[in-house]
Amino acid sequence: MNLICVLQTLLKTPNWRPRFRYYHWTLSVAGIVLNFALSIIAGWYYALAAFAVAAFIYKYIEYKGSVVKLTTTSYYHVSFWTPGPILKTS
Repeated sequence: MNLICVLQTLLKTPNWRPRFRYYHWTLSVAGIVLNFALSIIAGWYYALAAFAVAAFIYKYIEYKGSVVKLTTTSYYHVSFWTPGPILKTS
């Protein structure tokens, strides 16, 4: 999520409007670094396994293609996109 916030900010996406009053993209970068650091500290072998599984899933979807198509709408010559469903596991 932090990576998405950084990318949306740096790419200046027109529909990205963070509502948090004290938001700054460097806070998201700090969150990314802390997340990776704490996952390595907590259990480096589990963290590496999780990173490997995530990379495999990413490459598999990239190779096979996404089933969900992103929809675009042109409104005043600005393209907005809506993502497909996101899988969340607890």
